[in-house]
Amino acid sequence: MHPGDRFPYRLSRRTHRPAETKLGIMPGFGGSVRLPRLLGNDSALEIIAAGKDIGAKDALKVGLVDAVVAPEKLVEAALKVLQQAIDGQLDWRAYRQPKLEPLKLSPIEAAMSFTTAKGMVMQTAGIHYPAPMTAVKTIEAAAKFGREEALKLETASFVPLARSNEARALGGHFPQRFSS
Repeated sequence: MHPGDRFPYRLSRRTHRPAETKLGIMPGFGGSVRLPRLLGNDSALEIIAAGKDIGAKDALKVGLVDAVVAPEKLVEAALKVLQQAIDGQLDWRAYRQPKLEPLKLSPIEAAMSFTTAKGMVMQTAGIHYPAPMTAVKTIEAAAKFGREEALKLETASFVPLARSNEARALGGHFPQRFSS
């Protein structure tokens, strides 16, 4: 998961690359807990399960980032955001609160969202590629919990994936994928 999803205000350069499921793992360290609460369940499931690259414009559109800046302006933009928070012009606590709570889904919305995501994963990844389905099932199980309980479920799913043969095999592709 992109480090930016962990901070209350996110700045991006050209491409966001959530590669975890393509590497045989799932977002860990809170990534699969925060992203659905940040973007909404459907958008987060699509991004996580597919492990797809997202251009800056699309990341901005779905709410993955709050602003897109040129790489040479990133530090300047980040300092400006920090100053806005210090001056009280940016309510960073409001950004944080939804990430602490259960997902805001009715039972019908949850059933539709997770059933659709599982169907998509079965069509694209199948049964021999467990990371995307594990991610979807973990997010589904964690949806009704606040952050602390959701993080425990995420860890319980992440660790076996990280130790799997699939992760070891797919992890070898990581340097080639990001060297371009």
